[in-house]
Formats: sequence, structure tokens, C-alpha cells
Amino acid sequence: MSESEKPERIVCPNCGQLTIVGEYCMFCGAELPKKIEEAPKKVEEKAEIEKPLTEKEEKIEEEKEAKEEIKEEAPTTPPLLIPTEAIPLEEIDVQKLIDQLALIHNWRLKLIDLFLNNEARADIFLELFNEYQTKLEKLEEKRVKELKNVEEELKNLTMKLDELKIRHEVGEVRDKDYITMKLELDREISRLKPKKNILQNPFKVKLADIPQFEATLVEKIEKFQKDAPALGLEKQKMNKILKELSETLENVRGLMEEYKRIKRQMEKVEIKYKIGEIKEEEYKSQKQKFERELGL
Repeated sequence: MSESEKPERIVCPNCGQLTIVGEYCMFCGAELPKKIEEAPKKVEEKAEIEKPLTEKEEKIEEEKEAKEEIKEEAPTTPPLLIPTEAIPLEEIDVQKLIDQLALIHNWRLKLIDLFLNNEARADIFLELFNEYQTKLEKLEEKRVKELKNVEEELKNLTMKLDELKIRHEVGEVRDKDYITMKLELDREISRLKPKKNILQNPFKVKLADIPQFEATLVEKIEKFQKDAPALGLEKQKMNKILKELSETLENVRGLMEEYKRIKRQMEKVEIKYKIGEIKEEEYKSQKQKFERELGL
């Protein structure tokens, strides 16, 4: 067949295939343009203007295709590591809650001083103390609940982070995915840690001042136990108050343990610096971190 006898062909605007001019495409069945001049440019014309690839360009194309094949064959990471959104905690204004608790603790301790200095009658002291205690119990219930929520979420996030590290080490999670997911987990952990620190301290006392605060509270409890009967307070009611003050002391001693932990870490860092294990820059950085935690 001569060139003039070959049927006219056009590119189908629907599927992009080169088909014979007519009413419908021979490949997809779509309706074709009525006139040849309305059709898109022919594939032959496109092919004519395309320049052949150089040897270097062909090599680059081959490498690109190989990478695409590897990417398609790579196993996807199972979607069980991180939720798309963090588990929402109960909406509570944590700082406001702690402010209220600290204020009532302060009023209650001042009330004990007034009573022990014989500046408040036993009946009025008892009425006010019970009023403060009722408020404290309601606020403490909220604080403990919120603290448990935060600690549980931190525990889950830490477990997910450990799992992610293992799956990355064995090659199940690719480097890019590992970095993205680790950053997300670290971000959530960083958001929750300050919240936990606030909730752990219902007295709003700096950790650096906790030893003195504990000593003052112990002294106050001992003085109350010794002098309360002579000031007209019944033994049964006195024992009830002593029990409530002992619970407060337990909370303070929990903070005391945190204070001791940080002080030990500071001492270890200082020794490592003195023997040359860590450089001055790292020593100063870690020391500043511990000082911030103590509130210095």
C-alpha cells in the first residue's frame, strides 16, 4: 500500500491512542472529532521533534526506573504504630486546677498556725478546716484522674517509640518513615511531660524548695499532735486531721523523691565532667536542664 493509500490517523482525545480517522475510536469507542484539523497533533509529529537520548541520559532513565521498581516492591509499614491523632485527654485547665489546690493548701496550713498560736477557737478552726478539706478532696480527685490519664498516654507513647525503633532496626520501617513517625511521637511526649510535672505538684513549690517545705510540714504536724488537745480539740477529731495532714505529707515526699533523683543526676554529670568523660559544653547544657527542672 502506497503512502497516499494509507488511512488518515489521529490521536484519540479520550484514550490517547493513534486511531484511524472516523466517527469512533477503534480502541476505546469514544467519539472522534469531525474534521482532521480539529484533532490533536499526530503522534508521528511528536516523534519527529523528540531527540534521541544520549548514553548518559539513558543510564539516568534506567536508574530512575530501577528505583521506582524497588519502591513499588518495598513492603508498606503496617498502620498500627501511631494514631493519626493523639488520644484526647479530658479538657481541664490544668494550671487553674493547680492554682486552686495550692491556694487551699496554703490557707489550711495558715489556719493550723493560727490555731496553734491560740488565735482561732477550736470549733471555728474545725469548721474551716473541714470546709477546706472538702474542697481539696474534690479538686484532688480531678488532679489524680488527669495525672493518671497523662501518665497512661505517656506510657503508651513510650511503648510505641520503643516499638518503632525496633522495627526500624530490623528494616521493617524505612528511614524516611522512621524519622517522620519518631518526630510525631517525640512531639506528643514533649507536649505531655510539662503537663505531668504541673499535675505532680499541687503545692506550686519549686522542687529546689521541697526539702525545706517537707521539714516545715513535719514540724507543723508534730506541733499540732502535741498541742491540739490542750487547745480544746477532741482526740477523735484531732486524729482525723492528723490523718489528712499525713496524706499531704506523702504527696510532698513523692516530690522529694523527684528532687533527690534530679540532684543525683546533677552530681553524676559533674563527676563525668571532672574526670573528662564529657566536655564543658555538654556539662553546662545538662546542668542547665536539671536546674530548670528544679526551678532554679
